Amino acid sequence: MKHSIFLALRSTVFAAGFLWLWAWIAEFLRVYDPLLGGPLPPWTAAAGLSILAAGSMLAFLCVATFVARGRGTPALFDPPRRFVAAGPYRYVRNPMYIGGAFMLLGLGMAQRSPAIVLFVPAWWLLFHLLVVFYEERTLHTKFGDDYDRYRRATPRWIPRVTHAALAALVLIPAPLLDAAKSTAKWDCRIGGSPCAVAIPSIDLRLDTRANWDGAELVIQSEGEYNGGKLRISDRWTLSPDRRTLTFELQ
Repeated sequence: MKHSIFLALRSTVFAAGFLWLWAWIAEFLRVYDPLLGGPLPPWTAAAGLSILAAGSMLAFLCVATFVARGRGTPALFDPPRRFVAAGPYRYVRNPMYIGGAFMLLGLGMAQRSPAIVLFVPAWWLLFHLLVVFYEERTLHTKFGDDYDRYRRATPRWIPRVTHAALAALVLIPAPLLDAAKSTAKWDCRIGGSPCAVAIPSIDLRLDTRANWDGAELVIQSEGEYNGGKLRISDRWTLSPDRRTLTFELQ
């Protein structure tokens, strides 16, 4: 228990120091805003706060996963003792840096600073090179085959499209997405029984059924969206070694 508390405190200190350093650099860059046309439009401030909050949450989840699963911290000089492929690391190999990039971008937009916003690609490139030329080699040396299998199965930066994400893109156009008003709940059972779908403030009626066709899971949806007919059908297949899940959208 004492070790876990000490580990959490170390992670908090290191994360705070990391954030303070880049926040200080970002504030220093603001002196170049006049050379780049002055402040960004007012609407960027509210959008920036949302992006900053999302990046902060992602970074927090990464630190918590390192503490709980890896028994280590995000710092390069105090890394996890155990291999971590849980939490956000199930979807991409470097979610901590993605969270940091979103935080920096959100800070720049909230401050309406073009200099900070334009610095984000350079920041990302810096950490991309760090990942490729140092971290991946170090992790391969430390964790061997476990890391190699993880690297082959998990993207470095961009997560693969999941059924839930695909459904969101197909069913709900971006202008209608409002986190404060619309929360989707999709309760589905295998065996052909209808799924219940509820999306407040959006005109959607959908009947979804899931069945097994041999080794494939077939998900079929029919209904109406904004007065038009809607039909989605996809097949999910798990490889014999249970390491690869593929789907075919029809």
